[in-house]
Amino acid sequence: MQFLINVLPNNHLTNHKLKLLIENIAYQNNSNVQLIIKKSFINHEMIDFLSHASLKIQIVNHYSDVSLDKDDSYYWINLKDNDCLLPSAIDQWQSVLCRHPSSELWLHSLKNEKSFNQQMNYLIKKADHAKRNTIQNLFYQHVQLKDLSLKQKLAISFGLQEYNILKDTDRFDFLSQSADMNLNQILFKCNLNTLQKFDPSKFTTILHLMLDHQEILSLQMPTVAISLMKLNRQMEWLNQVFTGMRDIGDANFLGSYHVFAANQIKNSLLILRNSKLNRSKKRKILDRIIQYNQKLPYIFRIKNISKMAMGRLTRFSNQLLSKKGL
Repeated sequence: MQFLINVLPNNHLTNHKLKLLIENIAYQNNSNVQLIIKKSFINHEMIDFLSHASLKIQIVNHYSDVSLDKDDSYYWINLKDNDCLLPSAIDQWQSVLCRHPSSELWLHSLKNEKSFNQQMNYLIKKADHAKRNTIQNLFYQHVQLKDLSLKQKLAISFGLQEYNILKDTDRFDFLSQSADMNLNQILFKCNLNTLQKFDPSKFTTILHLMLDHQEILSLQMPTVAISLMKLNRQMEWLNQVFTGMRDIGDANFLGSYHVFAANQIKNSLLILRNSKLNRSKKRKILDRIIQYNQKLPYIFRIKNISKMAMGRLTRFSNQLLSKKGL
């Protein structure tokens, strides 16, 4: 089983960001991982640097050029250059997929904009009671798990890891509840045919797999840490979300997908609010978001966006921040 990590720039890919990401992945100490980087994202200096990296790296013009061994199985994930893997992430993916093979594994993540300690405390509290007690009694009899160092909390995450099996319409409902879901939280099985027919860096590929397979898995403990997308990337993502909506014929899925798409509009407004663009440029992007909003059935639309003056955009976004706990 091999894991292919496709690097997507959040803004501009630099030597420093690439070096940090490679070091982060190498720290996993797992030989079953390869990096995929499109040649258009890097310069000659980066190519020289990558040729001496400790990881196996494929630099390709097109994703269809990726070399795969027909006798092996492959899973693909798209990571932004400022995302990172948490300790033992690949081991955890491999463990789950060996026990329960699946076409898709949806990952839980930590958000870089929030306190890791607070997020881990919340997830540990929600974890399986029996597993939590076992770890407490065996290793930490004299200290509460919430009082452990962040390094220790991340270390026990593997022991607390569990996965849910989402079948039939459950997988659609899960998507509607995943307000922050993005490409960097979905691991999916791929082969030469997948890479020839689809663009694995696009959300439409994920949707195709969701519709073709009746079962997916989702992890309960985090294995990646992700950052908010830059505004231009968020708008590209929003376009992918609404492009994918045109191809959904399953009525059960479409209702859940409308909720998911509305959540992506809210996320886009939040990122727009925090951007440093001037008022005029923000207005233009807000108009694009309004156009996407109007493509949703009326009951799913974010109300009153079209009536907002730019001065009220800030207040609206503050409400979103408050609801998201930021």
